[in-house]
Amino acid sequence: MSGIASQLSGGLGSLAGGFLGINTPVDQWLAILKSETIRDAVIQRFDLIKVFKAKSMEDARNTLNGMVKVSKSKEGIISITVEDQDPQQAATLANGFVEELDKINKGLVTTSGRRMRVFVEDRLKEAKVELTKAEETIKGFQEKNKAYKLDDQSRAIIEAIGTIKGQLMAKEIIL
Repeated sequence: MSGIASQLSGGLGSLAGGFLGINTPVDQWLAILKSETIRDAVIQRFDLIKVFKAKSMEDARNTLNGMVKVSKSKEGIISITVEDQDPQQAATLANGFVEELDKINKGLVTTSGRRMRVFVEDRLKEAKVELTKAEETIKGFQEKNKAYKLDDQSRAIIEAIGTIKGQLMAKEIIL
């Protein structure tokens, strides 16, 4: 008999909760570990149909279900216990469950990251289109109302000309 216990927390919880309808990350991982997806992956990975001399995937799954217990403690620790006559095979299978959960976790995180990146890229494109429209609207308003925004260099030249004209007028008055 072999048992693996670990405290699981992090990214998968926030990602998997919505589609599983489960509240905490530990509950989500527990549900995933008990799923046919994980069990089928372990069966295929370790060729358990052959090892169990099962006639079908369903028979192998039933045999594996009789050997594996997945549970959660009050503290939120998930335990995967595998009972087998060969302790090494029990440990290998228990570790296989953890590794398959990790694969799913990585896949969900990658998928979530990809969705976020696509969303941000789409939003950036929309913002650029909105900015272009706003610039065109402002430009149209300025042309229609003859209100132009001057850049800093043009403004400095006009101010310099104004200052010189003012000084010239002051000198004319003195004369």
